[in-house]
Amino acid sequence: MHDKVIACVDESPYADAVCDYASWAAKRLGAPISVLHSDAHSGSEATDHTRQQSVQDAQQRLESQGFQADVIPHEGELETAVAALETDIRLLVMGKRGSASASEHGHTGKHLEKTIRAVHRPVLVTTQQFTAPSAVMIAFDGGLSACKAVDLIARSPLLQGLPIHVVTVDADVDGTRTPLAQARDQLCEAGFETYSTILAGEPEDVLDSYRLTHNIDLMVMGAFGQSPLRHSLLGSTTSAVLRNTHISTLVFR
Repeated sequence: MHDKVIACVDESPYADAVCDYASWAAKRLGAPISVLHSDAHSGSEATDHTRQQSVQDAQQRLESQGFQADVIPHEGELETAVAALETDIRLLVMGKRGSASASEHGHTGKHLEKTIRAVHRPVLVTTQQFTAPSAVMIAFDGGLSACKAVDLIARSPLLQGLPIHVVTVDADVDGTRTPLAQARDQLCEAGFETYSTILAGEPEDVLDSYRLTHNIDLMVMGAFGQSPLRHSLLGSTTSAVLRNTHISTLVFR
């Protein structure tokens, strides 16, 4: 139960990075990896062959990194398959865009938002190039999803040993400072080197500026919310931040 890292692959330029991030995460979690193709709709024989080849390529790449990954067969939409697998998933890894939209920069793939909504498991959304995380930023809004992210990170080996920056974009008032301090203290007590700050401005802009200044290469965020940070980044979805960020993002429901 909740033991697998699932790597969602297709024929897009994101497939190698998905495998590499899945391998990185599985090694830290001590978890097995399974491969799931992002699109199971049957097509022509040539299309089916291409799909099978992408799965085999993923298996071979993971094998070169020490994993014997099994393949999960499925039919229908990715989000339906993932929802059915939820009890087995510890972490879901998928690219920011799939093969149908790989070149549409500034957008996210057709399955991404639906898949994040379909499961109550962390989803690691990757860029096209793998970078082993060396510094982490939590876009923290004090909401339930963000607090869940902090709690799970504090109890998980996934990010142990990495410095964590807890960043809120909101008014610098007691109602903002208190939950931010609680999040920082929880991570400090769990042994993390932790920094916290409150920023003013447009969330996408100031978070990106903070990312560049502090060499952040992994963002963590909750999927839903209602504060100014939640509204500006997400509305009721993760779409806005995922469209604009240049680093991989770990999303919590």
